[in-house]
Amino acid sequence: MAVIIGFFLYLLAVCGYAIWRGGAPERLAAVACLLATAATVAGTLPRENDFEAAEFEVLAIDLVLLAALLVIALKANRFWPIFATASHSIAVAVHLAKAANPVLVGPVYAFASSGTSLVVLLVLWVGTMRHRRRLRIHGSDPPWAATSRHLTKRRPSSGPGAS
Repeated sequence: MAVIIGFFLYLLAVCGYAIWRGGAPERLAAVACLLATAATVAGTLPRENDFEAAEFEVLAIDLVLLAALLVIALKANRFWPIFATASHSIAVAVHLAKAANPVLVGPVYAFASSGTSLVVLLVLWVGTMRHRRRLRIHGSDPPWAATSRHLTKRRPSSGPGAS
């Protein structure tokens, strides 16, 4: 029980810091992590979670969180979302491995599927600290990567019919 309370305190501290002091990618990831945790607790609360069978409800939640982290990683002007997405993909892979091979030992499944969340939160914390550092040094920190549409300016046409 102390481990669970410790995780929730860690989750609230990291996500609170990211929401309070982070840029848009950090805030979005923090909200996604909080929502995924709340959904996981709500989905597994009516029964005891012994990790002896694949947790398909948790897999569905983890897939949604993975999609959110992937979108952030593809759009953000940051490196940390790539590491968070990679770490969380391990949790999804472990769920799929348990579904494919039910003899995977329960405690190993529990550790491998939930332990990666500690890494995701650590990466989010470091990403938020680095955001604050860039703000302090440069005065700004663009949250989203510039696309080619934003990089190219339209030039007035000089061909026939141009005024």
